[in-house]
Amino acid sequence: MCNPLLSGNGGGHSVHLRGLGRRGVRLHGRFEGTDGGVLVFTDDLPQRLALVEAGFGQRLGMLADAYIRAAGIDAPAAGVPEPDNWLPAGSGSRLDLAAEGITSVIWCTGYGLDFAMLDRALLDEWDYPRHTKGVTEHPGLYAVGLPWLTRHISATLVGVGPDAEYVTEHLAARS
Repeated sequence: MCNPLLSGNGGGHSVHLRGLGRRGVRLHGRFEGTDGGVLVFTDDLPQRLALVEAGFGQRLGMLADAYIRAAGIDAPAAGVPEPDNWLPAGSGSRLDLAAEGITSVIWCTGYGLDFAMLDRALLDEWDYPRHTKGVTEHPGLYAVGLPWLTRHISATLVGVGPDAEYVTEHLAARS
């Protein structure tokens, strides 16, 4: 399950994949590999979009509501989003880069954590870098943008800032 897509632009709002698709962003299933200059994706985009769209309410909506109640915030009730079944025409499971005139790919689909390049002694019992607010036990090795680095939103664009600020302040204090 991915993190919710959020933007701070214009006071903050959710970013919806179907809306991005309507504006020209190409949507496909999960990337599986390449085949001679052709990108190959799973053929399950409708199911993946439904999973992403349901995820925020199921995972985080209740937490947000609980926080609003506990903090005594006078917030309007969340509205129920209008159903949106838009799908791109002919997205398919294959994308021929040359035939589509695509000469550059910006890879920003998320990632799976893999710390195999780190010495085992730097990892905790969950194979996660041992750190305090992004400062590891190894001088010069820092981390930001990791899930739950200091809070739930540490791995999101809106949440990485405070963690990065802490790490840069730590670096500045060293010099």
